[in-house]
Amino acid sequence: MATTDTLTDRSVFLSLREITEDLAVRVPTLPENREEAWAVLLALAEADGAGTRAVRDAAQGTGETHARIGRRLLQDMLAAPESAPEASAVLADPPTDDQLAAVPADTALVLGSALVVWLSVRFDVKITRRDGKNSYSLSFGKEPSRAGAMAKAVETLVRLFQGDTPPGP
Repeated sequence: MATTDTLTDRSVFLSLREITEDLAVRVPTLPENREEAWAVLLALAEADGAGTRAVRDAAQGTGETHARIGRRLLQDMLAAPESAPEASAVLADPPTDDQLAAVPADTALVLGSALVVWLSVRFDVKITRRDGKNSYSLSFGKEPSRAGAMAKAVETLVRLFQGDTPPGP
């Protein structure tokens, strides 16, 4: 299995895209575009009152910044029981330039979508749209305490964006 630090930036995004597609079958509502993915992440951070600056900075980051965050996300995907099987399968033989022709040109889209889908699987975050407008209903069904789950999800986001501490068991 490849380690995330040996992957090229391109392989990081191709891996994230493939794992996200595998996980997405368990998520009822997916972000429709980059703006919506980051709006969901920002709404999550704002709902807890923390992490909004980290989310905004990450959304405006460069491809290099996104690759760094993507590597941390891949490590968390490997560590989390909700995503480990899919992540392990993809990273056992990571996608390379010759395996996938499509180029993930928009690193913010790939990263934002991967984060929303992974958080949806890991913390049971649900997205709802009302009357075709971007409004989100965030609920946390897998944790006993909604506030505790929200704080944990925001803490995970901030850690991924800032790289402060390694993922826990």
